[in-house]
Amino acid sequence: YFGKGIYLTPQPEYALGYSSEIVTCGTPVGDNAELHLLLCATVVGQAYPVTISGDYTGQPGEDGWYDASQCQLYGQALMTAPKCGSHYAQIITSNGYHST
Repeated sequence: YFGKGIYLTPQPEYALGYSSEIVTCGTPVGDNAELHLLLCATVVGQAYPVTISGDYTGQPGEDGWYDASQCQLYGQALMTAPKCGSHYAQIITSNGYHST
């Protein structure tokens, strides 16, 4: 979570993880669940790349995950370079869905 806004991903599996609550609570839905995915064509423009080395403080916990409060952008409006109109965060599951 990088603040209020519209979230997009080129990875349908990641998007479905949010709609099925696997990402948010770790509990998979049943086999007969009906999930929906909205396909959008977007133009991002000038995006600020969120990175652990540039936007996080401290080290990950013993489990390898970062706490959301360690990201300086967490819950903030766009406070990055003035020419950027969005954030881009490439995330990985091994550190709790935080940036790379």
